[in-house]
Formats: sequence, structure tokens, C-alpha cells
Amino acid sequence: MQILSEKNQCCGCEACANVCPKQCISMLPDKEGFLYPNIDNTLCINCKKCEHTCPVINKEKNEIQILKSYVVQNKNSLIKKESTSGGFFSCIANYVLTSGGLIYAPMFNEKMKVHHTKITNSEDLALARGSKYVQSEIGDCYRQIKKELDAKKVICFAGTPCQIEGLIKFLGKSPENLITVGVVCHGVPSPKVWEKYISEIQQKYKKRVVFVNFRDKTLGYHRSGIKIYFEDGSNKVMTPPDIYLSTFFAEICSRPSCYQCNFKDLGRVSDFTLFDAWHAQDPKIGLDNEGATNVFINSIKGIRIFDQLSNNFIFKETDYNQAVSEDGIMVLNSAVPNINRNQFFDNIDNYKLSELQTQYYPLSTKQHIKYIIKDILNRIGLLEKIDGIR
Repeated sequence: MQILSEKNQCCGCEACANVCPKQCISMLPDKEGFLYPNIDNTLCINCKKCEHTCPVINKEKNEIQILKSYVVQNKNSLIKKESTSGGFFSCIANYVLTSGGLIYAPMFNEKMKVHHTKITNSEDLALARGSKYVQSEIGDCYRQIKKELDAKKVICFAGTPCQIEGLIKFLGKSPENLITVGVVCHGVPSPKVWEKYISEIQQKYKKRVVFVNFRDKTLGYHRSGIKIYFEDGSNKVMTPPDIYLSTFFAEICSRPSCYQCNFKDLGRVSDFTLFDAWHAQDPKIGLDNEGATNVFINSIKGIRIFDQLSNNFIFKETDYNQAVSEDGIMVLNSAVPNINRNQFFDNIDNYKLSELQTQYYPLSTKQHIKYIIKDILNRIGLLEKIDGIR
């Protein structure tokens, strides 16, 4: 039995595995490293709950409207620095934790794999802060969340649009004590590519990697990139173009469903939709160039929470169409797969990432020149004042 008729439609949200009453669905990696449902037919009772819960099969026409649109920047300079963009998610997460609630968000485990994890304190929240450019495993999070919600706990769930739709399909609704925070997603890279990258880094530096910031701002917000933290306390800023990010943005390693994403909409089922606000600098209200977040609010609940938290951040109301035009190309558009994607995965076990790049997605002369110019502009403090060179 197969839940979806076409494998490449599956977004890997794991709603099917969570809803199965017999727990006969396991998520297994394919040759590209992505998890797909595998049904034990000897245990299956053919109840069809997996099909009825799938957010792809049961995708409804989206009539949700964006109620409010803002650019936001956290007033706490440390949180802003550690955040991918403007630190808005941290405001919500701190609000939930101080209210006795729980956060479910992507975090690294001890093997540097990304899993959705329950967060109960501000120390763990600091580790969850920032984007994770690899698909997060859900595990049994949806089942855990349902139990907590039934116990009247306030829950904040942060994830990709497909994960949020998977959660809400699993629950059957979005209850009042659930706060959902969705990101505008470029696509989810292969966990196998991520594991290969970490392995190559550890072999090169002869040290174990214990944490990675995908969007470190050491070189500035407009030139943010990967920073590796090692077990011995040392760290390394991977000067752009880093091989992992180059692989991701070459559109060669994302999940197949990401190239025809079913969840590209303006209004979304999440209470909040977040993405980078590259053009947000406004000295008149104190918005600097150290990172800001576009925030779309899709629910009355979201408006109420935003208003409650507004003393924690600098903000200004925006036109959401302009925000999408300037910063949000991926709000409505899916990435286009690299023509060499199949060959890349056919040879991923045979070559280093740098060798695969040379063969299948080499940087052009124009790209090399662009990185050189960006580096010079960054050094003299002009990069973040110039539009269009990102």
C-alpha cells in the first residue's frame, strides 16, 4: 500500500506516521537521504487515517487572507545578533515559555542531525534560534503536541509550511492554545548531503562539530553564512561561498516535492509567516541593518499575540505585496531543479562535495566576481547600503 500515488509528491511531514493507530508506518530514508513512509502491511488495518490526514492529498483551496504585515526587529541586540533575521520568533518563544508553555522547533542532536524537539527553557531556546537548512525529522512530535494541548498547555510550533499543515491536519483544527510560526521556505536540503558536509568538515579539521549557525552575522547580515563550532571550544566562519550553501542554492539537493511545492500561498494556515526583510533599514524608527523580519499575520490570534509583545521589538506596518516583491520571491514560487540533480545523487557516495560541485554545479566567473565584490564592499562598510548585489 502506498499513501501517495507519486513518491515525489510526499513532503515528508510525517503526519501519516503520527496518526496511524497501529503505528505500522515508519519513516525510512531513500538513496537521497529523504524520509518516506513505509507501511507494514501485516499490521495495517486499512483504516485510511493516513490518507485522510495527508496535507497533500487533502490540500484545500486557500482562502486565508493576510490580516497584517510588518517589518520587525528585536530590541535585544544579542538575540538579534544570534537570530537569522530580526529575532521575532524569539519574542514569541520567550512569551510562551514565561507563560508556562512549550516550544517545538528544529534543533541539532548529538550527532548533528536536525530533529523537532520539545523546548522547556531559555537555554535550549538559544540553541534552537536561527534557520536550519536541512529537513528536520518530526518523529512523534505531533502526538506529543496533542497530549500537551489536551492538557491545556500553550504550545508554539515552528516549522516549514508543510510541517505546519501536517500538524493541523493531524489535530483536525488549530486550537486556541496552539501558536504556529511558519517560515517562507526555499526548499529542504537532503539530510544525506548535510551529513556528508559535516563528515568532511570533521575530517578536514580533525575535530568534532557540536553546533552550526547557518546564518552567522560575523561578516554582517547581508553576508551572513555558516559558522562551525567544534568540541574543543574553537569555531570557524566559513567564508562565502561555502560548499554546503552553494550546493543548496544550486537547486541540486532539495526534496523532490519542494520543486512543485503545494504550500506556496500568501495567506497560510500558520498564525505567523516569517521571512528575511533585506530592505527594511529605517533610521527614523531605529531599524538598523543588522537583520529584520517580514511578519505576515494570518489569524486574529496572531494579531492579539503581536500586540501583546510589541514592546519587545521595533516595527512598522508594511504592504505585503511590496514585501513579497522586494524580499519574498519564494513566498509564491518553487525552486527550479538543477538539470544535473539526478547525476549528483547518483554519485554522492563516490566524490567529495567540492568534486561534485566542479562536475555538476560549478560557480561561474560572474559568481566568483560577485563574491569578490561583495567581500570588498563588506570590508569598507558599503555592502548593506547597496541594493541588488545580494
